Amino acid sequence: MIRLIIFLVLLGSLDCRAQEEKYLLRLHWEPGKLYRQETSTDTSTRKTAEMTETQTMRVIQTTELRVKQKKGSSDKLVDVRFTRVKGEIAASGKTLTFDSSNPSEQNPMLQEAFGRTVGKTFTLVYDGNDRFRSIANLTSMASEPGAVVGLSAVADSHDVASLFRKSMEMGLPPVPVALGDTWSADETINFPKAGEVRVQMSGRLQSIESREGRKHAKIAFEGKFGNTASRPDKPAALVEISNDSSMAGILFYDLERKTVSFGAYTSSIKLQAPGETLPFEQKVTSKLIDIEDLPKR
Repeated sequence: MIRLIIFLVLLGSLDCRAQEEKYLLRLHWEPGKLYRQETSTDTSTRKTAEMTETQTMRVIQTTELRVKQKKGSSDKLVDVRFTRVKGEIAASGKTLTFDSSNPSEQNPMLQEAFGRTVGKTFTLVYDGNDRFRSIANLTSMASEPGAVVGLSAVADSHDVASLFRKSMEMGLPPVPVALGDTWSADETINFPKAGEVRVQMSGRLQSIESREGRKHAKIAFEGKFGNTASRPDKPAALVEISNDSSMAGILFYDLERKTVSFGAYTSSIKLQAPGETLPFEQKVTSKLIDIEDLPKR
């Protein structure tokens, strides 16, 4: 009887340790690989309370990330390139569409709104353990054809590149976690045209599920936006994100390939502009289309 009790205690101990397995859910970048992503953003907005008409916009962006080993270093270079953008705006009973693959047939207004990022590139630098180090090669992002690259353009481009990088990592835990674990993060992000915004995030590892024949960690997260404390040297922003703006979503992290294969979240945001408030809802879905081998040189 005593042996049976000892066996059951040991079995329970092993079961607890199995349940407490920790997962490091960090984006992994494999040198020699091409990661292709597609992000779809649906935005619905209404300018004022008096105007009942709703304007909708859909943007589908394809991005390629080429990973290579930095010569003489353990660092990895992730070259990001926006390869294609499709867009659609519906308002006043009319629908305008845009597809960067047919530039000669595009509406000039939509070309300006959607097409400026196509072909733009920058580089994200990570160390050998996939921890972010820096952003490089911003010249393409900071200039238009024939333009002179200025310090302000480079600064704005750095914010765009930083926001893109953080959007890929949004919702992921900063430390290894077990099933049921929760975590929180609090940081300041520079949004182009909106300035510094405080983002408070919380997440939970909900389950381990099978998707496309591989095990995935399912993460649920939510966040709140807020203005940073005012300071004398803070630049005046054209718009600000109000403190009652929020988001919520889910991620599926591929445990075999060590990357996010699918993410979806909804944001409810209010932009404060001079003399008016612009509320809008935004739904974003992002998926990993494929991972390919880069051509051998």
